[in-house]
Amino acid sequence: MFIGHYASAIAISSFSRERGALTYLALSAVLPDVFMLATGSMNSAQNYHSDRRFLVCLAVAVLIGVLFKFQLKTLALAIAAALVHLPLDIPYMAQDSTNLYAQPWTDFTIEISLLALASTIYVFKQKLSQRRRDYFLAMLVGLVVLQGIWNFVISSSLLR
Repeated sequence: MFIGHYASAIAISSFSRERGALTYLALSAVLPDVFMLATGSMNSAQNYHSDRRFLVCLAVAVLIGVLFKFQLKTLALAIAAALVHLPLDIPYMAQDSTNLYAQPWTDFTIEISLLALASTIYVFKQKLSQRRRDYFLAMLVGLVVLQGIWNFVISSSLLR
């Protein structure tokens, strides 16, 4: 799961009107993957999804929220964004052809669908101005492009 983690953060952030909440929740949602990339344990059975290292991710997310003085509600949403990370990654943990990364069109469709649904919820609940909606749309286009690069360039070369 790549863009799907951002999609979950976008949907969850629709419950907060606090400035900077979307960025903070997106970071919280991807922290396990950031830590795995930083430590080189991406293809390891021991990763940040299943052991006490995930608690480190939660602690870092809360610490960032406290340092930036986010409200308690937004801190709780950050924990939720990190926790949602786990079930989203289940279809990607297999080491065979059932791993959705081995099926780029299926993965792309699922991830972009999650992004579209989450974005609709976010725009509807946040009542964004036209200018902010335009910026949000530009960010979404960027995420779709990144997902396409991941599915059709990077992961397909990794699976060879």
